[in-house]
Amino acid sequence: MKSSVMLAQLEQQVEYLRGILAGLEEPQLMRPPAPGRMSLKQMAVHLARTNESFAERIELMLTLDSPPVKVIDAGLEDLESYKKADLNRVMEKFVRGRARLIERLSRIYPHDWERRAAHPEYHRYDVQMAVEHLLLHEAHHLYHMEQMRAALDRWDQR
Repeated sequence: MKSSVMLAQLEQQVEYLRGILAGLEEPQLMRPPAPGRMSLKQMAVHLARTNESFAERIELMLTLDSPPVKVIDAGLEDLESYKKADLNRVMEKFVRGRARLIERLSRIYPHDWERRAAHPEYHRYDVQMAVEHLLLHEAHHLYHMEQMRAALDRWDQR
């Protein structure tokens, strides 16, 4: 994927998330679609945390030669603590962090997109692949969040 497309998508996806969350009250944000599943609020906090993790990973890849990176294990996240998070603060921090990531990536040279890391699951893992993984992971959650928002809208109209 072209770097300009990825940068635009990084910006668009955070705006899409903001649109999904717009106008919802805390009870709606906290309602999981099923027992044991994440609520919209928990997913939003998860996406913000994931952005931080990928930004740190990408910065390592841009500053060190072939740094070792670990698999990001969502199973280690404290999803219960996400329920208590101040979503406005989380989103403000997410938006600022995403802007910094976009700014950083917009300043790198074309060959920097090929800078690699030693990843335990991929033979060739570079900055471009890391950004693509972030975008795909986020898009996956945004799709589910959009479905949850639509269900909330239908539920609230009853």
